[in-house]
Amino acid sequence: MTKQLNAALCLSISLAFALTGCKPKPPAAPVAAPVASAPVAATVTPVVPAQPAAAPAPAAAVNATGDDLDKIAVITKALPPFPFIDYPANVVGSLQRTEASDFDQLHVIVGNKLHTVEGRFRKTEFDLSDAKISQFQAQRDYTKAALEMGGVKVNTVNPTDDAFTNANGGDSYALNKKLGYDHSSYSYEAYFLPTPSGRKWLVLMVSDSAVHMIAIEEKQTASSVKMVTSAVMQSELDSKGHIALYLTSTPP
Repeated sequence: MTKQLNAALCLSISLAFALTGCKPKPPAAPVAAPVASAPVAATVTPVVPAQPAAAPAPAAAVNATGDDLDKIAVITKALPPFPFIDYPANVVGSLQRTEASDFDQLHVIVGNKLHTVEGRFRKTEFDLSDAKISQFQAQRDYTKAALEMGGVKVNTVNPTDDAFTNANGGDSYALNKKLGYDHSSYSYEAYFLPTPSGRKWLVLMVSDSAVHMIAIEEKQTASSVKMVTSAVMQSELDSKGHIALYLTSTPP
């Protein structure tokens, strides 16, 4: 019995120690969740789209009036010899219509006014069918030629515009005759070419069937009037013994 009692006692003590060592620990206090700090408002600088650069202002138009032609810059490069532009290669002599004079008075449009010029001129006219070019090509090529020579387009109206007719006396027939403007189907471009040797002009008129150009070189000419000199009077007196005088009287 004693051995059994001792064994039971030892077992009880062992169980007690085991139970004491295995006693569960009290749960740890929950760790408080970190308090989220309020988000800091980000300072956002709005992106302003770049403004497109302002378009450059168009160059001021030439003040095309007769009084201001001297303000147009002189062309420094050499021009082709007068009359500047010849007939197309396909337009042979028999198909060419030319009028020329060493000195005459002509008219061109400057601004919206009729402008008078004096000098030598050459008018050339040919049919588009003979030149084998279209109206579009003729207008493009001859306009380009005038500009490449340094010509400045100075007319702001056409002969068919009412503004031109009303500003110049109202007689469209008389105006067209002075301009050499044959028909309302023609375009009209007056180019001014100031050069160191003097003023020159090129007038271009194109229709759906023909091209008409006028080249002008302004110049002065000696008077064609021959005055009677004292030597002539003396010679006539010596040879005839008298001089014929024609006197007129002014009525009172």
